[in-house]
Amino acid sequence: MLLARLTLAGLLLALSACSSAPRPLVQGTDACDYCRMSVSDVRFGGELQVKNGRIYTFDSIECLASFYLDAADRDDVRGVWVADYSTSKLIAVDSAFFVQASRVQSPMGRSLIALAAPTSATQLAQYGGRTLHWLDVVEFVRSQQVVPTTATAEEHAGHDSSLTFGSQSIVVDPQGAVRTIAAALELARAGARISIKPGTYREPTLRIKVPLTLDGAGAAVLDGEGTHGLIEVAADDVTVRGLVLRNTGASHVEDRAALRADGRRNCRIENNRIDNTFFAIYLARVSDCIVHNNIVHGSEESQTVLGNGIHLWQSERVQVTDNRVSGHRDGIYFEFVKSSQVLRNVSERSDRYGLHFMFSDDCRYESNVFRDNGAGVAVMYTNRVHMLANRFERNWGSNAYGLLLKDINDSEILHNEFVGNSIGLHLEGSSRNRIEGNGFSQNGWALRVLANAQDNVISRNAFSGNSFDVGTNSRQNFSTFRENYWDRYRGYDLDRDGFGDVPFAPVRLFALIVEQSPPALILLRSTVVDMLDLAERVLPVLTPATLLDERPLMRAPAATTRRSAA
Repeated sequence: MLLARLTLAGLLLALSACSSAPRPLVQGTDACDYCRMSVSDVRFGGELQVKNGRIYTFDSIECLASFYLDAADRDDVRGVWVADYSTSKLIAVDSAFFVQASRVQSPMGRSLIALAAPTSATQLAQYGGRTLHWLDVVEFVRSQQVVPTTATAEEHAGHDSSLTFGSQSIVVDPQGAVRTIAAALELARAGARISIKPGTYREPTLRIKVPLTLDGAGAAVLDGEGTHGLIEVAADDVTVRGLVLRNTGASHVEDRAALRADGRRNCRIENNRIDNTFFAIYLARVSDCIVHNNIVHGSEESQTVLGNGIHLWQSERVQVTDNRVSGHRDGIYFEFVKSSQVLRNVSERSDRYGLHFMFSDDCRYESNVFRDNGAGVAVMYTNRVHMLANRFERNWGSNAYGLLLKDINDSEILHNEFVGNSIGLHLEGSSRNRIEGNGFSQNGWALRVLANAQDNVISRNAFSGNSFDVGTNSRQNFSTFRENYWDRYRGYDLDRDGFGDVPFAPVRLFALIVEQSPPALILLRSTVVDMLDLAERVLPVLTPATLLDERPLMRAPAATTRRSAA
């Protein structure tokens, strides 16, 4: 350390000897080349010149020292000056005397001032604090965890191409120089990386005001102690990863959340664990954000004290991927969300819906699992939805659906699995949808198509082991059933083309009776029902004549068989 100090001292003396005179700082006109803020008080400022003559200006001594520490090629530095706090005249750093003045607030909060003459006891009493030399200032700034990493000058607007500068790295350590996350956020400038050491941090709601990365490495815990939200993202280009966020407490007067962003772009929320919160992740009016690989677990209480797990409102181009959500009111909630994707998530044990979205056009839901949710999944008032290869499982109850489609138009429901639900798929007021290649097994009602669902094409699906394959509320049908596999089909295939030679009517007479009188369901396994089925096959008079599959498959489609086996 002594050798480094002597080397740096010699370098500064040489620089001062060969440098040209600095130009005066201009208050309100010059801007800091480190923090990008305007120079509001020249008494705290400084300048640095490089060999090509370019002069960099700074609003504070701490910004000047940080900029100097970030310089990868210090041989290119020609001169360094600071303002005399008494006269505002610029003086070389090797001849200045510095005070960390407890009674003076510098622009960046480190309370550093410089004086041209040795500080007398009277002056020190006036300012308060301690006296320093330039090398002490440099070491003090270094101790605040401002550390250089490789970056190019082009990453810092206005920097000279003859120097390279690094991004800021701040370490939060209860035993270190920066002991709280709040303090680190106050020190952070745009592009900073804040690394948080393991431990439990009990702090007021944290507000992120500049683009940065906040990283807890999976072991830093932020605890709201049941009284407040934890993180508010108030800047674009923010990443929050590797934190354990817990205990916000419930609130009925605010949308309290573990993490909340409103009106932001390019946020990334990944690899966090969120436990026992009201809302877990709440995004409003955001765009181009990613919510990836978080484990979200609510309290599994009644929905009156639960918010949603991952909540999006009035947003666009958001990706929700590889998360595991349980125990909230709605696991994943979309409202007025456009052109977004929900991929490879598991949403289970929600008090209401595993997935609930409304008024959210042009979204894609693929390879998710929705199981054991109180009311299943609801998709409403939306156009051009693409739901592919999802699994809807064990969503069971008097008002539970594997998937409820209400007023959904021009959409695709392809290659999904509906297993063990009260109602696998329910269509109401939904038109021009393509429902193809899905597997329906062990459901109460596999598919319910109401009379106001029109012009839907239901093809090449496999129905097996369901109590009722198809239910409806009318003898009229305005959708098309074709080339589906029905395990209750008793027809034949004389020409061996793979399709039954006689049509199949999937609506059972007993299903119509239950539709009118639900208590009759108690007779489901009785001989009476078998006799009704036989009578309807021999002389069909009550089941919908227009609801027929004219070309039923004799065998289940291969893709559906493979998925069911998995």
